[in-house]
Amino acid sequence: MAEDKKDPIVVSGQGSDSKWSVQFFMILLAAIILPIGTGYFLATQFSYRPVGLDSAWGAHGFARTVYFYIYTGIGVVLATGFVCFLLLAAERINKTRINVYDSHIEGVGVIPFSNFYAARLQTFDLKYNQISAVIDEPAVWVRRRIAINADGQVLHVYLPNAPDIASEINSRLSCDSDKTL
Repeated sequence: MAEDKKDPIVVSGQGSDSKWSVQFFMILLAAIILPIGTGYFLATQFSYRPVGLDSAWGAHGFARTVYFYIYTGIGVVLATGFVCFLLLAAERINKTRINVYDSHIEGVGVIPFSNFYAARLQTFDLKYNQISAVIDEPAVWVRRRIAINADGQVLHVYLPNAPDIASEINSRLSCDSDKTL
């Protein structure tokens, strides 16, 4: 619905206002270190073959096989994929927003892990009678998020002021349910 003079915004929030937490950066760092470290460990443990050198001293040595490069390459490719996945999800979280009006809510939310993607953005414009629950929950990536359960679909909106928005929507939901009784 378009904003007009009859229905002003009561409260709003945007995901781009959220600050990234230390946990997000730790997950990002682990997504880089673990695959590369595992690939390097496998490369050093399983990709050398003994080579005997015919000499008067009977020296022996080890030579790298092609698996050394395969293991390290797989580690780098996995790390790159994990980082791209995390940054894509973070970019989509930044695009979430919500506007709460007297008669409805509208904005952009995230449908988490839809179709094997990091997250899919979904615009919504919901009247209060379409919403079954709004839950304020802590999140690992940013400070807070609200989960809006409407029409059998859950949308997550990541906001720094999530508790205020969730309580405002829940108070309007309770007022709306009182009117229908």
